[in-house]
Amino acid sequence: MVVTMTDSGLSLGCIVAGVLAGGVVALVMWWRLQRRATARAGALRAAIGSLGTNGDDDWKAQVSLADRPVLEALANVTAALRERVAAAEQERDVALSRVSDGVIVTDSHVVVKFVNRTQADRLGLPQQRLVGRSLIEVLHDHEVNETARRCLSTGAEQRTTVEVGPDKRYIHVSATPLDGGVGCVIVLQDRTEVRRLERVRREFVANISHELRTPLTSI
Repeated sequence: MVVTMTDSGLSLGCIVAGVLAGGVVALVMWWRLQRRATARAGALRAAIGSLGTNGDDDWKAQVSLADRPVLEALANVTAALRERVAAAEQERDVALSRVSDGVIVTDSHVVVKFVNRTQADRLGLPQQRLVGRSLIEVLHDHEVNETARRCLSTGAEQRTTVEVGPDKRYIHVSATPLDGGVGCVIVLQDRTEVRRLERVRREFVANISHELRTPLTSI
């Protein structure tokens, strides 16, 4: 009887030890697989992040042969999208450069993201030096800056007319919010000549009225 109990205890101990050993082996295998999967995912993220950047193919050394066909397809799609975006931006720049009005695009913090050539020529600075600066730094006009801020805070178009420069030019300003509140488009239209013509028209009408009243009074 004693021998039987000892044999049973040994058998139970062997079973428990076998289960524990199997659990340890499974845990080690799981840890290795997880580590390998994490490393692979990291390599894929790094490779995807570098797709289509200046024709760099360093990502190929970071991934396995099995992942290369998928990433090569993604690289082709990324390159095609970059070309389409560049072409669209070039078309936009060409179109806006022909507009006689100044156009400025800002982000939600009123930082300039784009200036067309007309406005850059008015400011006497190259477009590259204007991008990335705050609107108040670019225009030095608090009223225009406040108009843009009201546009962003209310989400509605804002308009005003300002007088700028030593030659007192009248600029009509309209600020239109972009979808999602990511920024606004500011159009600056020089209406100095229109104001001058309106003044000439009023003076002409006043002179004609005076000339007509004089003979009528005499009669």
